[in-house]
Amino acid sequence: MMVTFSLTVPVSGRQYSYENTDVSKINAMLNTKDVSEYLKISADGLEARCDAYTFESVRCTFQNVDRTGTFSDTKGCWYYEVLLITPGVMQIGWATKESSFLSDDGYGIGDDKYSIGFDGCRRIIWHNAKSIPHSCQHGKVVRF
Repeated sequence: MMVTFSLTVPVSGRQYSYENTDVSKINAMLNTKDVSEYLKISADGLEARCDAYTFESVRCTFQNVDRTGTFSDTKGCWYYEVLLITPGVMQIGWATKESSFLSDDGYGIGDDKYSIGFDGCRRIIWHNAKSIPHSCQHGKVVRF
């Protein structure tokens, strides 16, 4: 039996895609510094992908600018929309920094009082480890 391995080596001097992607018009994106091990984040910070069997987690980072152009994290009302591209296992929602994400233990969004999550596979909403049914499916937009 012959086994072949390939090794990808970055080209010297080549910019990473996140370094040359224009994010000036984006107010919120997935935080590449607050993400679990196996989750892949797109260069613009707007798409996540997981090929692992575990629940991986990422928090969002944002700039909150009011009408006067002043940065604030305490004013206003926030919501976001997510297009469910695939019917795969996913949970998305809101979480504070106090929320614990332990992917190896299956503990993530919606499993504590500091988060609420939509489970796209089972079509339920989780909060504090309790669930309620929800009817959304892939190919649709979920608004939080």
